[in-house]
Amino acid sequence: MQQNNSLDSYVNELLEAKGYGDSPAEIKEALQKDLTTRVDGFIMARTIAEFSDEELSEFEKMLDDKKPKAHLQKFAMDHIPDFQTFLTATLIEFQDIYLTGD
Repeated sequence: MQQNNSLDSYVNELLEAKGYGDSPAEIKEALQKDLTTRVDGFIMARTIAEFSDEELSEFEKMLDDKKPKAHLQKFAMDHIPDFQTFLTATLIEFQDIYLTGD
């Protein structure tokens, strides 16, 4: 689960940059969970925006069928050109929004 470890690291780095690194363990855990959910939602929104109408219909069907997250990720990787660059840009955009917001 390399991707999960990478996302965990990304979230922890954002929390550190925002000044939450020294928070009590319970608070930090809640912040990590909340921020991970927000990052996932942001990636999902940006991913969906990249799909054609046909791809979106197919993706929605997979969601309705409760396909595993790995299956959804593979679909996105197969249908978004240069997915790694797209994902990096999306994470940088999220970071900019998170760190400059209140």
